[in-house]
Amino acid sequence: MKITGKKFIMCLSVLLSITLIMSSCSKKVAQTDNKGENVKLKWVCTGAGKQKDSDAVWQEFNTKLKDYLPNTEVEIEIIPGGNFGERWQLMMASSEKVDIAWSGYAIPSFIGEVEKGAYLPLDKLIQEDAPDILKEFPDWLLELGKVNGEVYCIPNYQIMSTSPFGIHTKKEYADKYMDIGAIQAKYNEWAANSNAGKELYGLFENYFKKLKDNGLINKGVGVGTIKGFSDKATYDSTTITGFSIDTDTKQVIIDDMSDYKKLWYDVAADWYKKGYIRNDILSENVDGIDEAEKGYILWGHGYYDKTSESIESTKKGFATKVFGLGDKYYIKNNIPATSTCIARTCENPARAMKVIELMNTKKGKDLYNMLVYGLEGKHYKKVSDNRIETLGYVTYADADSLYGLNKWAIGNTSNAYETQVDPEGYADYVRSLDDNAQILPTVGFKPDVSDISVEIAQVATVTKEYAELSYGALPNYQEVYSEYMEKLKTAGALKIRDELQKQLDEWLQKSKK
Repeated sequence: MKITGKKFIMCLSVLLSITLIMSSCSKKVAQTDNKGENVKLKWVCTGAGKQKDSDAVWQEFNTKLKDYLPNTEVEIEIIPGGNFGERWQLMMASSEKVDIAWSGYAIPSFIGEVEKGAYLPLDKLIQEDAPDILKEFPDWLLELGKVNGEVYCIPNYQIMSTSPFGIHTKKEYADKYMDIGAIQAKYNEWAANSNAGKELYGLFENYFKKLKDNGLINKGVGVGTIKGFSDKATYDSTTITGFSIDTDTKQVIIDDMSDYKKLWYDVAADWYKKGYIRNDILSENVDGIDEAEKGYILWGHGYYDKTSESIESTKKGFATKVFGLGDKYYIKNNIPATSTCIARTCENPARAMKVIELMNTKKGKDLYNMLVYGLEGKHYKKVSDNRIETLGYVTYADADSLYGLNKWAIGNTSNAYETQVDPEGYADYVRSLDDNAQILPTVGFKPDVSDISVEIAQVATVTKEYAELSYGALPNYQEVYSEYMEKLKTAGALKIRDELQKQLDEWLQKSKK
């Protein structure tokens, strides 16, 4: 192809721009912090938005920050989760100055952002400017934030192990009609790669039948979230939606083509016919967590700990029974649902890293709690050294609260004050769950998807098209299921699986796992 002089100049300009950006990023990572230099850092984080007392709290935060980091000021912008992803994309597209950035569930692809250069690598910065993170974090935690062997985010420590899937129902119904012990025992058996899935669903069906026979079935099971318990507890994430790893066999699984997912489709269709699933489910928005308000008598959520029942009962306004399907916890290869990064537009990464260290270590505990809970006497009152009662809200602050941020969005929740919704010793309880969790052997595996990105997009489109299979309401679901399987193959699901398997095998060999 002949390249004209004008085209050559344009290409050269693009290449020069890319070189300058890469060079700039490289210099930022290598930069040492001049402690005498005045630095103003911009931190974008998710939350309810700016509140009435936000400026007053942040002003006091910056005053106290100077005791830890002289000549340092932080400008904070809180973006609601529903808007964060789009706002972040606009920031990066326009090279808006951002230094510290929240990342997590609202970002479509953490790995994609890393590959685009939106986040800086942190390994050297952690070693030189945040060594206490290495001392206080468990060894496996930073593995969750790695891409291509380098750390790109600091996970905001909470319960990092995957909890048993949480089942929610009315306590009065569960106490009378449900055998929770039998359900948990059967789930543990099924999760260990047995064929007990059908028996597990049968135990739930016994519960639904008793409720229906007594006129209590109401809207039935909230399949928008209950379908989550069809996922195998011992299967790990490939970080690609719809593809998992059987950690016993070290084989990549296409979730929707697996036997356990087909079983769920069969069960959902059977439950629909028996009236355990509302007959207008296809026209109902089921992808929320407000099933109780919609009249469902059983719903699920992918998170459970011993505080879930009291928190849920308080939120719903009636006694709610919440229990984990199983009793085992796992450290999985999940990309953190909430973490903190340094943006490529950061002009002083070393100072930004020092602020992040304060939010994640014991030495910055007072600062962290001020940012989360506000000012003592105005936004909370002390009950004891490590326990407070929040003022103006019980569980989560909203846009109308005077002040309050989510502790899981700011940093290490191990250092958060306990509140009125937490049992005594909650932080120690959280750490004990993780310390006793089974670390799956595929933690740290982050595949390179550059050669299968087209297929991943195609499979995602097909999967979305056939989401209604999970609701059981399709009269010809067997025919639709067969059609779905063929379309998955045509879209490239097998190619994705084979490529992931190849990379997994190489990674396991290299890491000797």
